[in-house]
Amino acid sequence: MDCHVVMYGYSWLPALNEATTDEERGDWYSIYHQLSLVLWERLICELDEKGEVNGTPYKIDNWIIDKITSTLLHCSKEAARKLWEPILSVGAAAEYWITDFMHKWFDQLLKVDANQELFLETWRDMIAFAKSSEVWSSEGSHWHKSEKVWEAILGLDSFTAELVWKHDHSDIITSMQQEFCYYAENKLTSYQIDHFAYFLNTTSGKVLSVEGITWIYQYMSKHKLSRIEERAQGSINDLITSMLDTHRFDQLPEKSRKSILGLLKLLADCQNTKSMELFKKLVVC
Repeated sequence: MDCHVVMYGYSWLPALNEATTDEERGDWYSIYHQLSLVLWERLICELDEKGEVNGTPYKIDNWIIDKITSTLLHCSKEAARKLWEPILSVGAAAEYWITDFMHKWFDQLLKVDANQELFLETWRDMIAFAKSSEVWSSEGSHWHKSEKVWEAILGLDSFTAELVWKHDHSDIITSMQQEFCYYAENKLTSYQIDHFAYFLNTTSGKVLSVEGITWIYQYMSKHKLSRIEERAQGSINDLITSMLDTHRFDQLPEKSRKSILGLLKLLADCQNTKSMELFKKLVVC
């Protein structure tokens, strides 16, 4: 199938909410579903001998991704699943496609008419699918790509943090606490600590900062990390500083206090002067 013929042939396709009759809506939905399958088929055909999709998304791929993500919040959760599941079913092998897909998905929150309840239900459904799928596993041959797609599906990459989470979507993040806890306990790696700490310090992410600081410390303690990347050190320091600006240290939960001191001690051992100063200040207090 010539994908460019598909793109230009269906360039007229409106969003589902613009349909004037149920029949028209059903016809348009069928086209959206076929487009998602076209992209899935293309990715499957592009898998190399290592089981990976080489390169980056083509113009046609981005067009389909844009079309699909723009209509997910205009249909039921069940109907939406038939649109997003094909691309997510390719898993970590299609890292760049899934990353772009999730970027466009989170962009929907920036629209004034975004159905936040449906967004939350659909997002949670996506993560549940990923948790149960072998192609999203961090134990297979694509473990290095798995880190990236898990970061993408949680919206923890710097692109989403800067564009979306700088706005107040704290209600949604609060409702997703269980999913973020799962990520921290099962998918977080030393390479993602920087982005995770940065997210917890955004306007939306701060609502989980008290729990999140403990998740980070538990991960670092469990894996006995003694060397921490400089950028991660900066993000952790910024997160702790922000927390201390809005919370009295002695009024934080005991787990959070121990985690803050533990993290500052780890960073101080890395000769981080800011961490040394904060640690001394809190210990004296």
